[in-house]
Amino acid sequence: MFNLTLGTTRLPFEYFENRSFYLAIWHHMESLGRRGCWRTCLEFNKLLFSLEPEENPYAALLSIDFPAIKAREYNYLVQLRDSEEWIDETGYLLNIHYSAAVAEYLLEKEQKRPHDKSSRELEKAILKFPWLIAHFFYTLKLDFPADFPTTVPPSPLQELYTELYIYRSKDLWTPPEMTKWLLTVTKRIASQVVEPESSQTLATIPLNVARHLFVLNVPALLSHIPRQYTSRTQLASDPLPPDNSISPYDAPIRSMRGMVRDESVLNRFVQGLVRGEHDGPEQGEEFDEEEEEDVTDEEEEEVENNETLVAQLTNTFRNVFGWFGSGGRDLRQDEEFHEDGHGVD
Repeated sequence: MFNLTLGTTRLPFEYFENRSFYLAIWHHMESLGRRGCWRTCLEFNKLLFSLEPEENPYAALLSIDFPAIKAREYNYLVQLRDSEEWIDETGYLLNIHYSAAVAEYLLEKEQKRPHDKSSRELEKAILKFPWLIAHFFYTLKLDFPADFPTTVPPSPLQELYTELYIYRSKDLWTPPEMTKWLLTVTKRIASQVVEPESSQTLATIPLNVARHLFVLNVPALLSHIPRQYTSRTQLASDPLPPDNSISPYDAPIRSMRGMVRDESVLNRFVQGLVRGEHDGPEQGEEFDEEEEEDVTDEEEEEVENNETLVAQLTNTFRNVFGWFGSGGRDLRQDEEFHEDGHGVD
């Protein structure tokens, strides 16, 4: 039985029609967040992740922690961090580890318990992702501990995660009690922090993370998207489609180059548009030579103008269809040809 609430429904992302549903969920999540409907925003974030959890096409785990804390779903975030089922996904996500420590702190505060466990979890997060602290202290305008070593992200991906977490979650740490807690824990473990080794695992930014940045549309973060993705033709309705995309619209696009080669078909099509009728006499209709002799000078001039217009439109259609059929390569080559000064009369 089809039931989205069970979390077992799957929607293959490679199908063009399905990707519109993913994008609609994302935009609805953003709308819910702007209106402060954090619990509903969290549920839609869960849905976005559950539809394709292995591929995770919108990198939903990068945005799930903030609405979870705002919705006071602290236990959910802690369980997500500790889940062995998703350890491969959450193990290298610094936003999950830091936010889960915040969730435990707030949970202890609600239950009026000491903050021993949350402090230990924050220590683990700092030791695992120490490069976040320097950026964090600078953003929050805190005094950086003198004995805390200066560390840098081990890969471009972790550098992106750092900036993304600061952009999205810095407000969680601005209350005085949170900054005081962060300062206390950071100073206590400063001597234990070591410079991380350069990471070869997920060193580059994957396609799903690039898609997350593209739809987030934050100029400071868009620069992290690799050139291999930004050089593609982008559609706002289908951002960064996967390499295994299945679309019913691909076949006509691929055949446009063949359409351009058939000059007669294209020319007849344009003539029909200009004259409002099909070229030539209809089947079974005889050509009246006497009518041809009665053509006036004005009609001849109109015919010549129409022929000129047909030629211009035919050339325009050929260029447009040729661009689609070749992915834009022919036009770019033609532009480069003229920029070099060759072929100019």
